[in-house]
Amino acid sequence: MLAVACLWPPASLTARQTAGYLMASTREEAAAWIGAHLPAGAAIVKESYTPDFPPGRFAVSHERFAGRIPIDELRSPENDYLLLSSAAYSRFRDRGALFTDNQRQLASRYDEIFRTFPLVKEWIPDELQLGPVLRLYRIDPEPAGCLPAADLRAADAFVSDAGLRPDPDHPERPLRFRSPGDWGLFRGCFPAGRYRVGLMGDIRLPARVRVTDVAGVQLELLAVQPVAAGGSGPAPRPSQGVQASAGAELSLPRSGKVLFYVYLAPGSRLRAVTLARSPPA
Repeated sequence: MLAVACLWPPASLTARQTAGYLMASTREEAAAWIGAHLPAGAAIVKESYTPDFPPGRFAVSHERFAGRIPIDELRSPENDYLLLSSAAYSRFRDRGALFTDNQRQLASRYDEIFRTFPLVKEWIPDELQLGPVLRLYRIDPEPAGCLPAADLRAADAFVSDAGLRPDPDHPERPLRFRSPGDWGLFRGCFPAGRYRVGLMGDIRLPARVRVTDVAGVQLELLAVQPVAAGGSGPAPRPSQGVQASAGAELSLPRSGKVLFYVYLAPGSRLRAVTLARSPPA
């Protein structure tokens, strides 16, 4: 009987460890949730010990410790989300174990991150789940960074297929749309209001722009029309496309980050997406 009692704790521990290996880890669970809930092309800043994602699904930038990145840089409109791991940041949470100015600076910056950005989702392991604590934050730009006009260049776009950039050494060149369903993602931060959205390049019809917030909630689906030379009004609908520009009207109900998914007919070349306030009616 004593022998059985002595064996029970190790056997119980082994059973829990086995269950942990059979269950999805926090990394696997986070990767699945993020893949299902964040919009395609979302820009994620992630640190070490966080999950990897399939190539081409998101715009991912990696830093060993996210605390190395100044808050102003994190707030860049080019960043949408921040993914942290306790396996990285926890070493800076014990003030008694910080011996250098650099360590103390990182600790302070992590504190600022936790205070500043909205927490979207957290994954916490337990006795039956392996992995670190993972935290996903949404990066909201400063309101002052939301401007009523923008010129969003092709070089900064996220593309659904690398073939849209046939010359990777020259990302500033127009995106080339080759197949139905190709899209390019442009992002920016704008105040609420009415805007004229312009597509600059050789735009072939049909052309659509799906507008969402950073969570992927659709704000509007724009059917883009040709613009006459000089931009004074609609141009006749051509059979082979439009040189120079096409556009549509957009109403943004609130200020904040906006994502523009541009879908163009094969043969189109897109140099930029422009936004400007619509003149008063």
